[in-house]
Amino acid sequence: MTGRFQYTPAASSVLIWGTIYLTQDGPEEFHEGPRAADKFLAAISHLASVPKSAARRAGPLLRKARRDRSEAGVMTLKSAIESARTRFANNGRFSLLPDESIDEVVRRENVPNARGIYIIFRCDDLDRPLYIGRAGTIETSGSWKNQGLRERLTKKQERKPRHEFFCKLMADKGLAGLTFLWFVTHDQNSRIIPALAEMELLQAHYDTCGCLPELNKGA
Repeated sequence: MTGRFQYTPAASSVLIWGTIYLTQDGPEEFHEGPRAADKFLAAISHLASVPKSAARRAGPLLRKARRDRSEAGVMTLKSAIESARTRFANNGRFSLLPDESIDEVVRRENVPNARGIYIIFRCDDLDRPLYIGRAGTIETSGSWKNQGLRERLTKKQERKPRHEFFCKLMADKGLAGLTFLWFVTHDQNSRIIPALAEMELLQAHYDTCGCLPELNKGA
């Protein structure tokens, strides 16, 4: 017998779904993938005609789901960023000073022109991002617009070339510099669409701070 379930693992900001195949001997298989969550216990409880022996063997999974759900609570932004570091092995960090060009810095730091997400902070405040963004847009056909992290970071923001935008931002706010985190979310090791990874971070920021980063115009 097949039962669908959904739950949120404690150590991850990703909401996952799965399938349990219940037989006379208990749960046989478990498959994961991204989706909405929080119906695991309800789905399992509504499985009909499951032998008691199989239900007993599913007990550890039920207990783990309850424990994970109670431990997870609201995903903080800090936890979401740490989760991204774990999930997306190809990631990095660099700083931009007021007298530096973003074009030169991304080349120097070997930021890949790959699909992913990035976070911009004040150099002295890594708790509240100024901006959370993505690079890479997928079309209905499954093809991608030709723009990766390196190109996205050096193009335009608010209709200004990024090198001008960042210089003005630092001057207007009296910042000593900016700190950038980047994560490749879609490559040979991971197939997470950047828009999903970006939205997870925006949701975590909203859950933590009650608002979006100040330079994000909407979500």
